[in-house]
Amino acid sequence: EEYQESRFGYIRDFARDFKANGVILYIFRCCDPLGFDVPEIKDYLEREGFPVLYLEDDYSASSTAGLKTRIQAFLETLG
Repeated sequence: EEYQESRFGYIRDFARDFKANGVILYIFRCCDPLGFDVPEIKDYLEREGFPVLYLEDDYSASSTAGLKTRIQAFLETLG
């Protein structure tokens, strides 16, 4: 956990500072190095009490509607 704190604590701090009710992790599908940390970041933030929505996208226009639906559903769960 100390390892995760040193790597991802700043994300938690941003969320707390901005009084976020949840966190959206948005990753460009073709950027594999960024995607490697996502499961660990997601677990860390959830343990810290933040609901997390993980989205992967390829920046195509066809994915916009699906992303919008998932984000709206996530926001509804936050209240």
